[in-house]
Amino acid sequence: MYAYEIDSKGYIINNYDIGGDVTVPDWCITVQLPQPLPFYRSKWNGAEWIEGATQEEIDEITKVETLPPTETEQTIELLKKQNQALSKMNTDLSNKNAELKQSVILHDGIISELVLKVFSEDAEVV
Repeated sequence: MYAYEIDSKGYIINNYDIGGDVTVPDWCITVQLPQPLPFYRSKWNGAEWIEGATQEEIDEITKVETLPPTETEQTIELLKKQNQALSKMNTDLSNKNAELKQSVILHDGIISELVLKVFSEDAEVV
């Protein structure tokens, strides 16, 4: 069993493990704190233990600190960006290749027509 010494605002400033026939001073609270402890900052309101922390204090206690990325995480992010850039370059090159193939097909057709025309004209001349 514990006895709790509190300050003028009801916050615990000391606790004492008591047992047996120990006389507890009047200025100590012997009402046990609920277990598991449901409070971030226990406060005695004169009748029961309550949450003594403000919402701002609770937010500060429970906030998750963002750590800077590790070297491995930075490397992974860099590789992801490089992979995206290479994928875009690959897509662009594939599109350009397709355009060039169409251009070659078109030019082959024009050249074939010109060759036929030249040979046709040569055949007529002879």
